[in-house]
Amino acid sequence: ITDFGARVYDSEFPMFLSPDPLEKSFSYQSTYITSKNNPIENVDIDGKYSVTAHYNITYNSLMRIGFSSKQSAKIAHYSSVYADHPTLNALTANNILSLSYHQYVKGIDYTPTSESQAESNSKWHAMMSNEEADKGMSHSEAMNRGFEFGWDNILDQSEGLDVGKLGQGLHALQDAYAHKGASTKEHLTAKPTSFYSVTSMYYMINDLYGETNEANHITMSAGIILQAMNGNSSVYTKNGVLLNLEGMTKMQLEKTENILQNAGFEINELNGSKGKFFLMSKIKSKDE
Repeated sequence: ITDFGARVYDSEFPMFLSPDPLEKSFSYQSTYITSKNNPIENVDIDGKYSVTAHYNITYNSLMRIGFSSKQSAKIAHYSSVYADHPTLNALTANNILSLSYHQYVKGIDYTPTSESQAESNSKWHAMMSNEEADKGMSHSEAMNRGFEFGWDNILDQSEGLDVGKLGQGLHALQDAYAHKGASTKEHLTAKPTSFYSVTSMYYMINDLYGETNEANHITMSAGIILQAMNGNSSVYTKNGVLLNLEGMTKMQLEKTENILQNAGFEINELNGSKGKFFLMSKIKSKDE
């Protein structure tokens, strides 16, 4: 991290980590226009679930619950460039359209996600392949499969940190809200020359301009679980915490409860939330 006085820069993940001091004078030329020229307080307001959006959602959500800027930037890179593994052309297009700058970082092994865009790995993005769609898989099934994949990668961190899997896990959880279990055809259409169907347009528009509140919330929730794995003192508990644990299997929920209990916390499901929202609170001692 380099502090230039007016701005803070991370040379490992080449991005400025503080607001543009001249945004009022040159607001439409700022690289932070997608976050209202303040990447510390805001995420991508257009909700573009692109490489930039995944980075912004992860970085801002983790910073909000107490992760350091360097930690947040590193994990955000793994939840975006690493997890998506875009082609250089796609990454360049992302940078141009979002007025941001992301790149592959020297020294990081990206080979584990080299097939990220293959249809066989649709669950990595909470989607389904065209073949699975033709065989009758529903959108909710594809979405829940993505949630399960995401939470598995988050909870596996209790066995030891694997930042690659962590990034993939966060990416999948966020994509569940971006793609909503869409098939490849619905998301991109079969051929570049094809006309977009109404269904395809719905999924594409949601992916590009959809609301990011749920993605932010589930990312913060995953971050709090990570904090709990490291013990009580680091867990974010400001004003009580409402966790979004959507898509967890029974086994995953039990593991989460054990992790939180070991850190001195308990969770209780909100009535009517259908397994999505849980209120986290400190376990009271017998003397309280």
